[in-house]
Amino acid sequence: ADSFEPPYISTLTINDSSAATNQTAVSVKLTGEDAVGITGYIISNQSTAPDLSSSDWESITSQTQYSVSKDSTVGPSDASYSFYGWMKDAANNISAASSSSIVYDTTAPTLSSVSINSGDSSTSNTVVNLTISASDSLSGITAYYASETSTAPSATATGWIDITTTNSLSTSKSYTLSSPGQVGTFTKTVYLWVKDSA
Repeated sequence: ADSFEPPYISTLTINDSSAATNQTAVSVKLTGEDAVGITGYIISNQSTAPDLSSSDWESITSQTQYSVSKDSTVGPSDASYSFYGWMKDAANNISAASSSSIVYDTTAPTLSSVSINSGDSSTSNTVVNLTISASDSLSGITAYYASETSTAPSATATGWIDITTTNSLSTSKSYTLSSPGQVGTFTKTVYLWVKDSA
């Protein structure tokens, strides 16, 4: 009966389904099943469907369920890169292609401007509005970080505020200034960073 039923690929993921990366090394995972048994697979960056005589087939011991990870590379140019996967069975049926893409992005977002209370020179409130304008043409801006400390945060630091991924950010966000703890006039400086999906 398996002569008529090709393997079924359930997933093909890159870096565990990451949308973007700033590293050239990636891991491509292919998972599939077949009623009788998968005997080979191909993971490629070429979309052309293979035939049975292709030298690209990786042979395996027949298995009804199979999952494999293959290290590969993207780059060197910032762009979207796609990978394709196929499986075959002992009856020489070849699955439909499965594919996935990832953006290779080594370019930091551009922060065009940030202002406090639309540029007002003073305020009597500790809660202010930050108006942020930024852009990222590749993987998209995913978060911002505001602080009264000039030290740049790491990408995984506590304090990043997630936003809906966007290539063009123009928004106002509330920010609470630290209290000086005494009466008087004080200069406050707010530093701001944005990061992208990579």
